[in-house]
Amino acid sequence: KPIKKGDEPLLLALACGATVEAAARQLELSERTVYRRLKDAAFQARLKQVRSDMVRRSAGLLSAASGEAVRTLLA
Repeated sequence: KPIKKGDEPLLLALACGATVEAAARQLELSERTVYRRLKDAAFQARLKQVRSDMVRRSAGLLSAASGEAVRTLLA
């Protein structure tokens, strides 16, 4: 089942660590709406995927920067 239109901003807010209350306020939604979306299995799966992608990207950036960081420390 596809996620609902307009869920991407909510997914990003939650994936970045916003609380339900903060995400609702930021996106001008009711907290009830956010909690209802969080109960949806397709939304939960997409949120998990977004969080996983963010972690992978962060790990890649850290790996890329680590060589330069080591060179700086050694210098």
